[in-house]
Amino acid sequence: MGFFDNITSKSFKKAEKGHWIFYPWGSLGKGYMIYVEGTYRKLRNKIIIWHIILLPLLSFVSFALGSSGAIFLGFFVFGLGFCIYALWVNRQCKKFIPINVELTTSERISNKAHEYSLSDLWFFEIILILFIIAGFYLLLVKPQKWLIALVAIILCGLSAIIFAKMIKSKKRQGKENGKKGQHRGQP
Repeated sequence: MGFFDNITSKSFKKAEKGHWIFYPWGSLGKGYMIYVEGTYRKLRNKIIIWHIILLPLLSFVSFALGSSGAIFLGFFVFGLGFCIYALWVNRQCKKFIPINVELTTSERISNKAHEYSLSDLWFFEIILILFIIAGFYLLLVKPQKWLIALVAIILCGLSAIIFAKMIKSKKRQGKENGKKGQHRGQP
């Protein structure tokens, strides 16, 4: 599963009888039931394409231009992209049946942890911690770049917390799978 597949998978949850639940706002909003597999695949592919276009554009605008003004331009592009996504999602969700089954944050973290190996999770955690350290270093060495440093520290810090929770969840999944294997008579 690729990077953009992983990002997109956060918006969907497998339901009973092979149906899918679409969570356009993740754990912050309600879900919508999708009964047809083909409809699910089309919607998923459209969201993947959206991420493929928007994320590199944001990265380019925010960081490749290298100035504080570029970060503000990045926020503008993000806001515009968010508005377009919100309008598009609103139109898409009218086709589906809203349901009261919410996607909890712990469910979302557990689902994400399942998609990665424990070594991958640790790799990302270490990289994020290095970026946090780099952000503090940038803050100390070049105080005029405080905005870039602050964004790096906050975003990487929040991401590091999430990856730490995924590592914990992955370890718990491993222990539970080990116990299930022992109950079946497996070593």
